Amino acid sequence: MLTEWLDEQIRIQGLTDTQQQYLKRGVVFLNELDQVLTAENFVSQTETLVLMVQAYLEKWVMGEAA
Repeated sequence: MLTEWLDEQIRIQGLTDTQQQYLKRGVVFLNELDQVLTAENFVSQTETLVLMVQAYLEKWVMGEAA
């Protein structure tokens, strides 16, 4: 279901192939991170994770369009 949603969002946004690759790499990274973080670690690191994801998306996904 998540894969279908992601593909739909990529289509809607009209991302280039390079932007799609960066976005998918980011999703894979977050999935791998999810496998090693405990619930306590995740809660304490939420602000940092949000900032990291935001910066990654701005630089590598949306920045590619500029």
